[in-house]
Amino acid sequence: MTIGKLTLFNSMLKFEEKYKHIELKETKYLDIKQFEWNGNLSDIELEVFNKNGIIVIDKFQKNNNDLYSNFEKYFGNIIPQGKDLSNQSIQVKKKQGGKTYFESSRSQPLHSDGAYSTNYPKIIFLNCITQSKVGGESLILDGNKLLEFLEKYKLLNDILDKPFKIQRWGQVITKPLIYENKNSNRIEISYTPFLDKLIGESDRDEKIFAIIQRYINNSKNHQYFKLRSNQLLIIDNTRYLHGRRFFEDNEERCLERVWFNGE
Repeated sequence: MTIGKLTLFNSMLKFEEKYKHIELKETKYLDIKQFEWNGNLSDIELEVFNKNGIIVIDKFQKNNNDLYSNFEKYFGNIIPQGKDLSNQSIQVKKKQGGKTYFESSRSQPLHSDGAYSTNYPKIIFLNCITQSKVGGESLILDGNKLLEFLEKYKLLNDILDKPFKIQRWGQVITKPLIYENKNSNRIEISYTPFLDKLIGESDRDEKIFAIIQRYINNSKNHQYFKLRSNQLLIIDNTRYLHGRRFFEDNEERCLERVWFNGE
């Protein structure tokens, strides 16, 4: 059995259609702990982040290109991005003729950043440069709730550390989607729907993946919030899935993204 591109694509289309609506009827607001930027992260802010896996820094000011490197002492090395892997950060914004979710105003399905790679980030910064007036809310799913769901139905041990072959843009890697981090003794998640093909070791593995996918795409399991300009979201990419709600084509929305390896 193979979960192919058509199945994944149809799932993403359903997700997009749901979040074209203005109202968020089934999705709960996420009240994220916020701190005002004072030039550095305090012990309290780090403690809250380590506990909750997500915080917002308000009135964040990026005064120079090297500012993000100051955070490496907390979150490990910055993972280079861009086509030539030379950029400390990249901007997530709509582009004329953009074909990917990344470059469009379309609703973006929930995902972990870099989950199609073995060198994926553990920590993500999303620095809000410009926010759309209507739409553009960030969608969040707490992976710990997903793990509780799988444990409740006695599926977690069946999928834990199970490798999947992931095909994207002609490249194939093998990695688990849900795995135990031996250093932290935490169960972590690395999930993306942006694939050409996903192949499990057995039919049962792929059926469990389909159950996971349905849970992730169910808006009742989502929370949302809306970043304002000059707010920085710091998020644990191994716990939370994130996405975006549709915004109008005539609006501007720009987030600057930075990846840290968490080591």
